[in-house]
Amino acid sequence: MPFQSNQRYLHDRTKEALGLLYAMHWPYRQVESARPVRVSMLHDRLKAVGACFGEVSGWERPNWFGKRVPCQPMVQLWASELV
Repeated sequence: MPFQSNQRYLHDRTKEALGLLYAMHWPYRQVESARPVRVSMLHDRLKAVGACFGEVSGWERPNWFGKRVPCQPMVQLWASELV
């Protein structure tokens, strides 16, 4: 994909990926680097109604909606249920 050949994208994403290589692979974990790369024309509208975004193939897409639910990484929400 053309966006993945961008030097800044490659630098940031590689740094994150190598740093997480031996880390716990939590369910629902989202990458944090090199975002947002691709957004739809609805992105601002979705954000205004409480969308919490994740990334798939470079696209920002809503994972869930809810103004009362913080848009923190899903890993933190999932892990807090274990304690």
